[in-house]
Parts: sequence; structure tokens; C-alpha cells
Amino acid sequence: MKIVADSAIPFLQHFFSPLGDIAAVDGRDIGPAQVRDADALLVRTVTRVNEALLTGSRVRFVGSPTSGTDHLDIAWLDRAGIGWAAAPGCNARSVAEYVLSALLVLTESAGRELDCMRAGIIGCGHVGSEVARMLRGVGVECVLHDPPLQATTGGAEYQPLSAVLNADIVSLHVPLTRSGPFATAGLVDAAFLDALKPEAILVNTARGEVVDETALLGALRTRPGLRAIIDVWTNEPGVNTELLQEADIATPHIAGYSTDGRLRATAVIADALRHISGAQQNETALPDLPHPGVPAVHIAPGMDRMTAVQLAVLSSYDARSDAIVLRRLAPGDAAALSSGFSEARNTYPLRREFSAHSVLLPPDTLPDTRAALAALGFQVREDGR
Repeated sequence: MKIVADSAIPFLQHFFSPLGDIAAVDGRDIGPAQVRDADALLVRTVTRVNEALLTGSRVRFVGSPTSGTDHLDIAWLDRAGIGWAAAPGCNARSVAEYVLSALLVLTESAGRELDCMRAGIIGCGHVGSEVARMLRGVGVECVLHDPPLQATTGGAEYQPLSAVLNADIVSLHVPLTRSGPFATAGLVDAAFLDALKPEAILVNTARGEVVDETALLGALRTRPGLRAIIDVWTNEPGVNTELLQEADIATPHIAGYSTDGRLRATAVIADALRHISGAQQNETALPDLPHPGVPAVHIAPGMDRMTAVQLAVLSSYDARSDAIVLRRLAPGDAAALSSGFSEARNTYPLRREFSAHSVLLPPDTLPDTRAALAALGFQVREDGR
């Protein structure tokens, strides 16, 4: 079996070399000529997979180790009888950890207490649900809004948009859809932004096109209390340089890029290809991941819950380390910024999730502090010093 794959897919050789011959290609260079003789195609979000790409090829399977699928023309793939698979939920913890880290940075700089704030979660699938779970674990009240889920389940936990817009934090976790009753393209427009509280924090880790960037830029320039955490952009790898300068935290679409999450996602796609191709190989064992390279966090005696949470979270993953990437690129050079954006994603360093990090507690640790750290997934142990 010939497999054409985006060369930036992590653990590519480990999972797919037992299944066939791999031709690794830059994802932005994948075109009809590259896939013509392929049996399987593995892509990231930078490659649009549709009739124009695959007509005339022998591709029978398309895999994307991503949670979103807006880069795949699923309706056409189904009509053409081409199997496909994505990895929804595999990066949910990674995105949630990013959101929590960024919020802790931003609230600290503004002198605000995160656990005294209310968060509105728009989109409550795998990622949105994990964000809500993690925020609730540290004492943040969450208001949920998901019209498609509410229509499907009738769940009483979902609130109208007006309730979310009245929250201190509004975090977006919707798929990008351009039509239908629940279309999300341009969801955050001028009217949406006008309805936010004066000192609201807007978080977008969904898709850039969910937000009208011109409207957001105008709001940030005219409302000094409004804050923005932006990980996704409308014209990736291009970045709105003016919005970049106004955003409080701006990163190159890496919220879901924990090493753990990317490993899970690639494994899911490998299993799907093995199943659909009828391959007889046994499931490939997961490789051991490196130690995070961060020493255990020691919580001091008497440290209150949120101080302990902030120390543990930011010692394990500080979103500012990823924000530096775009800030240090020349804002006036669009080509350099675009290239740097792609390079940052393609060469993203090791980032382990909280579950790989140890937090050592003194004997007098209060139960709520212990519970909060455990809820975030840390390895919580007694400090033997």
C-alpha cells in the first residue's frame, strides 16, 4: 500500500511504516500529482481534500489526525465511496490546558481572580466539555451554550446565547460550518462583541473564520477593557498583523499540540486505516513519550488553592512561551510571518500534558487544593522532603 502523508504528522513512521510505503510531503504541496498513485492519504488541516484533489487517483482512504474536519469534503468522500477518519477529542485535554494557562496569565496580569469569574462555553463537544470540566475543577462557574446539542438532546444544561455573553470569559469551541441553522462562520460579529461585558475575555481556539477579525480589531481598539486570546486565524498561515498587535495572547494554532494529544490522534488514524484496509498487522504499540523535562512542582505549606493551581499549571505549560513565537516575527513582513507561523507548527517542541507532571504537596494541604490539582490531572503526591 502506498501512503502519501503530510510530513509534519507526528509519529508518522512509527504507526504507518508497518502498513505500507510512506511518501512524506509538505502538506501545502499535496496536489493531484502527489496523490495520483496513492492508496491512502494522510493530511492535516493545511490540505483541502475534495473532488479536485482526488479525482483520477486511486486513493481509498483519507485520514486526518485532527479534531476538525472542515478541510475535508466529507459529503463528496462519502459519495465517492472513499473511507475517511479524523480524531475528534484527541486534543481536548491539550486545548483545555492551553485555555486554562492563558486565562491564568491574563487574570494575573489584570489583578483578577479566575475562580471568581464566570465562563461562557460556546460549543460543548469534546473540547468545550473538557474546558468546562477543567475550569469547574478550579472553581470557575461555567455557562454552556450549544444549540445543536440542545436540539438533539434537549439538555436543560444549555443556556441561551445572552447568558453566555454576560459571562466574564467567552470561550469558543465550535466547528466551522458555513450553512444550515447552526452555521458558525462569522458567529462573532460586531453585535456579538457589543454584547460582551466591558472587561470580558474572548478566547478563540476553534477556527479563525468563526470570528469577524475586522469587528474584533475594532472592538479591541475602542474598548480598552476587552481582552482577547487568539490561537486561530482566518487566513492561516497568514495572520492579521493588526489583530496580532492588539491581542493579549496570540499563538500559531498550537492549542491542541500537546505531544500526548498528537500521539493519540495519529494512533486513531492508524487504527482506522488498518481496519478499512483489512491489514493483518497487529495494532502498533504506543511509543514511550519523553519525560516533560520539568522538575516536580513543590507546593509550599499554607499555599492557597489558586496560588497552588497557578504555580502547577504555569510550571508545566505557560502559554506565553508559545505567544513569543509570533511576537518576535517582523509584523510588517507578511511573508516572514506566514512562514514563521508554519514553521512554528511544523517544528513544535515537546509539550507533555498535566498528567505527565508531578505536584508534591505538604501534609497540611487543604482538601480543596488537593482536589483541584487532581481534577486537572496532575500526579499529586506527598512531599517527602
